Amino acid sequence: MVIYARRDRHTRQRSIPTLGFTQAVDDLRAHGDDLVRLGAVDLDDPPYHFQLFLNEDATAVIACLGVDQSWNPRRHPIGRTPTDTTGSVHDEPPDPR
Repeated sequence: MVIYARRDRHTRQRSIPTLGFTQAVDDLRAHGDDLVRLGAVDLDDPPYHFQLFLNEDATAVIACLGVDQSWNPRRHPIGRTPTDTTGSVHDEPPDPR
């Protein structure tokens, strides 16, 4: 959870638009040390990355945050527009733990 608090500060310091980041950090703190599963959704238009935090058996969302990716040159290399990007966020299946 500490890493997401740092990332929240980082995005605010650099004026990167986010959705629900601070609330997600608060929700994760409230969840305590219980295990969480991670999920992610990337949108091309608008270019946002959403990070989902699910309970251990993946039946409920604990927290969700979104980060604008329009600033990210790795996501939108020169000559490619956001609508040209395709593919999954992760090439490997989730950890079965």
